Amino acid sequence: AQDFNATTAPHARQLQNMARMASMTSTSPTGETYHMRPTTPPKTGPAEPASTFDSLNVVLKHHVPIETCCSGAYGSDIWGYTSAATGKEWALMCYSTGMSAVDVQTGDVVTAPGFTSPLSPWKDIKVFGHHAYYVTEALDQPGIVVFDLSGLDSDPPYISDVGPAAIDNGGGPESSHNVVVDEVSGYLYRVGGWDKKKNVRMYDLNANPAAPEYIGKFGKGFIHDAQVITFASGPYAGKQVMFACKAVTGSHGLQIWDLTDKSAISLLGFDTWPGASYSHNVWVDVVTMRAYVGDEGIVYSQGTNSTLFEFDVSDLSSPSYVTSFTNGVGANSHNHIILGGRLYAANYASGMRVFDLSSRSEVGYFDTYPDGNGATFNGAWGAYVFPASRLVVVSDINRGLFILEDEGSLVPSPSPGPSPSPSPS
Repeated sequence: AQDFNATTAPHARQLQNMARMASMTSTSPTGETYHMRPTTPPKTGPAEPASTFDSLNVVLKHHVPIETCCSGAYGSDIWGYTSAATGKEWALMCYSTGMSAVDVQTGDVVTAPGFTSPLSPWKDIKVFGHHAYYVTEALDQPGIVVFDLSGLDSDPPYISDVGPAAIDNGGGPESSHNVVVDEVSGYLYRVGGWDKKKNVRMYDLNANPAAPEYIGKFGKGFIHDAQVITFASGPYAGKQVMFACKAVTGSHGLQIWDLTDKSAISLLGFDTWPGASYSHNVWVDVVTMRAYVGDEGIVYSQGTNSTLFEFDVSDLSSPSYVTSFTNGVGANSHNHIILGGRLYAANYASGMRVFDLSSRSEVGYFDTYPDGNGATFNGAWGAYVFPASRLVVVSDINRGLFILEDEGSLVPSPSPGPSPSPSPS
């Protein structure tokens, strides 16, 4: 197992960057860049049986242990890739030194040959077509690493690292905390990992997806994570809109940005919730026009339970806090995603939780970290749901990858409105 403490101090430049970030982010006692320290090392050994894990209405299809999917290193964020040619689904599993692709039907693992990322717990990945875009908080790596995933359709499957060798960082460092891709419009956004003013860096993927073209930056307050949606119908048809988690001491909340005209980006609205501690992750249900924000710091700093905060965003210029709801479990919230009226939350030590948004109630769960709950930073990091199969993939910091079936959502139903573009890390 690697020394996780080493991730905070590989060299002087990294220390300076992290110190700068710590000064502008969280109200939590330790700050965003220092708080996420697992107390449990990566678990060695083979895949564990379903009986190891507590669950409700969620079935384990495959457990891919951390030595197999993550080279024994701590797990990080996750996303999904579906081949347009074959329909085959792959989980893209990030870990502290790299990335792998996992066949969700078989659990087979494919790694990018010769690729090693600088040691850091914060990795994120998103897709556009058959390309994947990988970012990290670490320095000494191109700001975006691009992978060609088309080789996953070959026999045997493979991943190609296509570079680029250098990326225009817009005057900032190589680091990014998260990456957001609007698959409809073909634009990529790097968020976090820089300053508290214009820390969102924009790239056009349309001309050459293998070489993202830098086109500018914007921001007002440190944006930790976001979701970008191109609306297909309704009053905002054709609009490219970012729902962003503003994470600045004393001003945590939800921002809404109009990104349609890249030369005239505008902040449309902002709202927050009572006792906001750390605005971490947001996802929008485009059917109901409700946004759901997770607060990563509220359990850690206030001793409450995992809580989701709901906003009415039907008027983009005036988002309105509606209510909050909880499952009553005392574990830190992390990343969530919405599909088919259900919200899938990766909540660290309590694993993956499923909420029915029509009733705001928990209807299922799979506890990927059976060693207890609490305000720790062990367990589930991120979740992704495949639209076709409805399989749920969960990245666990200590135990690797879990491929799950939500028994309440086995039959896909049509999803009206625009296709949401990626968020969580």
